[in-house]
Amino acid sequence: MALISKRLVRELDTLQSCEDDYYRRYGDYLRANQYKPATPWLEDGLFSGPNEAASPSKFSILSSKTVGENRVDVHLRFTHKQTYCCGYPTQYDHYEGVVTVILENGRFVIDDFVALDGATPLSRLSNGYSQCKGGQWVDAPAD
Repeated sequence: MALISKRLVRELDTLQSCEDDYYRRYGDYLRANQYKPATPWLEDGLFSGPNEAASPSKFSILSSKTVGENRVDVHLRFTHKQTYCCGYPTQYDHYEGVVTVILENGRFVIDDFVALDGATPLSRLSNGYSQCKGGQWVDAPAD
């Protein structure tokens, strides 16, 4: 049972095609120079946000708000558990985001996400990425 809208699945498939194109073009160059890939969704954490926030260990719902017919914005708080070696204590980082859910085929599914930087929204996932057009990478490689 999918929890993502059909529209968002298509968008994520397009990003995957774009990433595949990027690595076809620049994979050898990146490996030879030990460069980090320039795909922005690598850093963004598609459903969690930037700044190493790509792997939350849990989330909690802070609030929800109806934003249209069969559309709800759900304000989430993510927790990232950072473990260290050598006896250092575990550290917990928290960050927030808003997921938009829609009613599709009789059930609510995720249709969009925006990470929050404090109380300020960052770019919505549905805005896409300028480096990717129609499943093709259109930006320069990382230097």
